[in-house]
Amino acid sequence: LEAARGAWQQFSRDQMSGDDLWRTILAAFGLIGEAAKTDPPTHPEQVPLKEILGLVQDPERRLILQLAAVRMYPRIITYCCGATMCFACKLAWHRGKTCAEVRKQEAGKDVQFCPQCGVATVKSEGCNHMVCVCGKHWQWQANPKVRQLYQAIVQKRAEAIREVQANE
Repeated sequence: LEAARGAWQQFSRDQMSGDDLWRTILAAFGLIGEAAKTDPPTHPEQVPLKEILGLVQDPERRLILQLAAVRMYPRIITYCCGATMCFACKLAWHRGKTCAEVRKQEAGKDVQFCPQCGVATVKSEGCNHMVCVCGKHWQWQANPKVRQLYQAIVQKRAEAIREVQANE
């Protein structure tokens, strides 16, 4: 634990990244080998994330550590409906596939953007309640292509009406 204590002091003085501190903490608890700090444990359920984060009083530092953890273990479970998602690519959990492979499969699907920060979001399953990484809560709306088509139809009608009026 002495290594973790020293790493915490370095982290507190901005001399160590959150990712490096997280690896040091995992090594101190014996969850990864000291020599192989880049190898995450094979079972992330073994990591007492809530307990470790509960020790950090500063919310900003706690968030930095939480982000380091989900970057290492991107499988998350949503609070609203319990869906298993990938934090890295914001899609349903894809055991055995890389995020790049999943993104390639998802290309061309319905995409909507967070109204606060603009991050692209693909809804693959679950309810219509969206929670963005920026913290904004919003509702998934009807297919944007349908809205675009409707707007195009309305626009064409307006153009047709103007054309008729111009010919009178």
